[in-house]
Amino acid sequence: YDGVSIIHTEIRASNALLQTRNRSNTPEFGIKRVKAANSIEEMIKQFPVEEWRPCNAELHVSNIESLVRDLGGEKLYGDNNKAEVVFRELLQNARDSIVSRQFFEDGFNGEINVQFKKIDGESWLYIEDNGIGMSYEVMKGPLLDFGSSFWKSALIQAEFPGLRSSKFRSIGRFGIGFYSVFMIADCVEVVSKRYDKGLDDTNHLIFKNGLSLRPIFRRGRVAGFSSNSATQVRIRLKQDIFQGGLKLKVMPGYMGVPEIFPVLPDFLAALAVGLDVKVSFSSPEFAKRIIHAGKPGIDPSSDALLQQISFSQYQNHNPAINDYIKKNSHRLRPIELEGRLVGVAAISTITHSGQYLLGVKTIGGLSTTIDGRHYSHFIGYLDYKPESAKRDVVADAKAIDAPLELIISWATEQYNILLSDNVSDEELCIAGLNACEFDIDPMPIARVSIIEDGQQKFVTYDELASIAERLPVVILKMAYVDYVATHHSIRHIDRMVLIDSVLTKGKSMSLEMNEGVPRYPNSIIGCLHRAVIAKSRCPKWSITPSAYHSHLGPIELLTLSSNPD
Repeated sequence: YDGVSIIHTEIRASNALLQTRNRSNTPEFGIKRVKAANSIEEMIKQFPVEEWRPCNAELHVSNIESLVRDLGGEKLYGDNNKAEVVFRELLQNARDSIVSRQFFEDGFNGEINVQFKKIDGESWLYIEDNGIGMSYEVMKGPLLDFGSSFWKSALIQAEFPGLRSSKFRSIGRFGIGFYSVFMIADCVEVVSKRYDKGLDDTNHLIFKNGLSLRPIFRRGRVAGFSSNSATQVRIRLKQDIFQGGLKLKVMPGYMGVPEIFPVLPDFLAALAVGLDVKVSFSSPEFAKRIIHAGKPGIDPSSDALLQQISFSQYQNHNPAINDYIKKNSHRLRPIELEGRLVGVAAISTITHSGQYLLGVKTIGGLSTTIDGRHYSHFIGYLDYKPESAKRDVVADAKAIDAPLELIISWATEQYNILLSDNVSDEELCIAGLNACEFDIDPMPIARVSIIEDGQQKFVTYDELASIAERLPVVILKMAYVDYVATHHSIRHIDRMVLIDSVLTKGKSMSLEMNEGVPRYPNSIIGCLHRAVIAKSRCPKWSITPSAYHSHLGPIELLTLSSNPD
């Protein structure tokens, strides 16, 4: 049946072509169609079957509009901070357009221009770029083809030969981001032309009443679209997107830490922290200005970058944040892979940099989330690989978009800076614990907090291994989980050295064992285990119950004995 259908289609298409040519020496074929091509029931009459029944079963979607609305909106991204999702997707598309043009024009310096406008009393947002632009074929094809990315389509070779085989690397890859715009917009217009075409070749796509599979298409000049532009996305915003004026709500997500309300240009600057193109903003309240210069670590500088992502000017409840930025911004270092910047970051030396919003995970330089960044092991930004179309990332060093050897090189430089800065033992302790999150060895700088005879002090793991030769070393363990017990007031255990938990979470706090050997060699117990072995002694771990409790439940004692080898 499939074969007959193909032949039928080819015959009809060929006859249509021959008919348009209208030449006596090339008449239409005498055969006009193939019998039963349009009905599998008719085909069964021509080819009788026994003991089975063919049916025209094919994968299909009966309600495409519903699918797009569900999987391109709240059902995929969630209902929190929908504006953030939309802005990120639009900035991403504009960036890809600009960077792809750079492969055809050496020295091209593009710009994303975001404009907020009031038109007839309604709020509009224009996101404009002067990148590569879209032809009619791209706009009616990959742009509207849900789940199809232009950068991975066959059309890219026809439109821009050589781009796919170049070093160009798009941020967009799933082909669904455009549809997220309908979460915050009830009218959307896309105006675009190829960068090498004139205004008469401008394409204008209009979704007048939200998401519709039948948008209006026009061709020709469009008011408000200049010859210097390639693509302009215009969205009419729904009500209640902003918290008064142009303010957006950011929720740090920590108990006792209040919400903050940055204005739209500052919000966009934090979102675009690692983007490699310029972003400007203008509105009736704000004259046009560059909000992100496109050279992270240089312009914006490391100091400005940290202020940018942390909204430090809005954090009146955290007066110490600016002091920390001032003292530590010089430690930020770029991480480059094959000429591509994958981060500008430093290892954190405080336990609460997450509360300060000083670190952000990015994909292609765009923040994965502005809210609740529950990771404190670095400050600055680092690129990660997306886990899904939702653009979430896993909390694992293997998800960083850089090889381990590059991260080790960056960490080694971080160690040298910390030592040359002569930072405190407490800072070295925290930095060493945070280094574990990157799967790198913290021993060159590591300090461990211990309590001996009721006194807290910081020692190296080598020093603690020596102490273990004369006294048992104990670490408090949650009874039902292989993890360091926290949220307790225990400060002394008779005739034992107590390892004090400086952090409350992280891989360094894991107490998992594999046949008596710590699972993570760079964790607290992993480092101590290795330090004991380095002294030609045999570490032995044992677990005993205790009468102690934390706010999270009963506590056990994980005790290390250092025996002669």
